[in-house]
Amino acid sequence: MLPKLVLPLLVVGIFGCLNAHKLTVEFVGTPSANSRFYVLHDFHNTYSNEEETTFPALQVSDLLLKTMGILKDGAGWAGVTLGNLFSRPYATVLFVVDGVTSFDMVAEKSFLVDQSGLTGSVTDDMAAMFGKGDNIAQHLSNLFGGSYTLSVSANEEAAEVASNGRAYSRSADVDKRLKSLKSDLRTYGLTTVVKGLDLEDKCVATFLAEVVMVKKTVKEVKSYAKDGAPDVLVFTFSTLKDVELLYGAGSSQLQIATQLVRQTINEARDDLVACYKGNVLVQSLVLLWEGSLPQHSTNMKDTYQALKPYLSPEVTEADFKRKLPHLQLASEGHSGLACNALKAGLGKTFTVQCFGGQSNSRSLRQTSSVSAASPSFPDNVAEDRSELFAPIFIMWLLVLLSVGLTLYAVSWWMWTLDPGRDSVIYRNVADVTAAAKSR
Repeated sequence: MLPKLVLPLLVVGIFGCLNAHKLTVEFVGTPSANSRFYVLHDFHNTYSNEEETTFPALQVSDLLLKTMGILKDGAGWAGVTLGNLFSRPYATVLFVVDGVTSFDMVAEKSFLVDQSGLTGSVTDDMAAMFGKGDNIAQHLSNLFGGSYTLSVSANEEAAEVASNGRAYSRSADVDKRLKSLKSDLRTYGLTTVVKGLDLEDKCVATFLAEVVMVKKTVKEVKSYAKDGAPDVLVFTFSTLKDVELLYGAGSSQLQIATQLVRQTINEARDDLVACYKGNVLVQSLVLLWEGSLPQHSTNMKDTYQALKPYLSPEVTEADFKRKLPHLQLASEGHSGLACNALKAGLGKTFTVQCFGGQSNSRSLRQTSSVSAASPSFPDNVAEDRSELFAPIFIMWLLVLLSVGLTLYAVSWWMWTLDPGRDSVIYRNVADVTAAAKSR
């Protein structure tokens, strides 16, 4: 069932070093009943036709593994069938659209989504879905050394968490794409499509760079599609939310951006289906949320006036709205005062929480490197065994038993061998000589 509607939440956090004087504001919305999990290309009816069943978003990683014939305890949703274990797709592809208020697609099948445990923050949602335990990218990388596991997003943390440090993530390419954006738009035939967007705006440029990066990555998949190992591709559109935050939910700019994302996903589906000759699963997880900060323009104007003494002098009201969720403070000591001003300005509409400290600035890459560099286990507790321990143990046990039994059988036969009866060397040739003389 869909979770009960709760009050919108505005989380305010201080990221980076404390002397950076930056305040990050993140809107966490109310789950929408229109969120959907779309099956854009099915493989041998891997997904059931009972579309009234609700797809659990937190199980997406384990359920994608189930589509590849690998069953884990977390894959409890009955909408995915194992099918023929000897006929599995060559790849599974997932497109994630999160944080917006409206988005729909035409698909072979679609399911309602249970968004329990998610917040509307792209980074936090990807961490909740892929950042815990042995996700699909890590599992396939361990199981099949040749698997092409790739996570693509303009959001660095979202790209990394879907790969979990064991697969290739692509986020830094956005900076390269920004430098050659206009050229890339001409290359992919998007010049006329994006006429209504302001390419000089950093938010819009980053969005378009993310779209170009997805298109470029899909074209490169052809070189990896014939290695025989199953592939996993995760594409996260993290910047569409920022376009909505900039222009508003009903704006023509958001409609252009939404149509561009939809077109990009459909074209990528067609290219990947052709690349893998139909042996591929293509899915799209669309997480929608009610409410958007620009819709509360009156509150935002009053909030800016309350925050103005604590903001950097060059931040105008237009910059305040346009640069959300990032704010530039005048000094480090203003973070607490700015938080109180946010509570006073938006507290009637949103729940405001503030947290700070340098520990929040550590990225996923840094976290994984720290844990890998210090493999200590307190309280004398052993490291958790891999989920592959049991099947590998059984395989070795069967091999050793077979070899042992074979060796015992050969040894017993040699020990009980009767040379006079079973050996050609010691055979009595008298009868053979007599038979020859009688001829």
